Amino acid sequence: MPSNFFSGVDSSTFGVDPGNGGALNVAISQDYVFVTQTAAETRTIAAPTFANQQLRGYHSSAGDCAIIVADPFNAAGNTVITLLDIGDSFTLQAFRTSAATYVWRLVHNDGGTLS
Repeated sequence: MPSNFFSGVDSSTFGVDPGNGGALNVAISQDYVFVTQTAAETRTIAAPTFANQQLRGYHSSAGDCAIIVADPFNAAGNTVITLLDIGDSFTLQAFRTSAATYVWRLVHNDGGTLS
């Protein structure tokens, strides 16, 4: 993993990769390093639970990893970020809507394929 990707990030914020088909913890802001064991794996992300919450992900191994987000995270209506190569990364941040709910918005994507 590039030493600058999580520079300045408190390592206690790192979440445990739940593995293929697993759900990422959205109770707190988390950083994840995805280690895929097969050619194609998935992770899911539920709606955020508070404003300014962040989830950051980094792909550290061979194999594709599709991150499936509960609701669209951009104006194009995308709900999937597929990390194909080692080093692909993304950051989702939570924003409060006028309906007093929270939604993810993609604020950083380096190499991920959106769909």
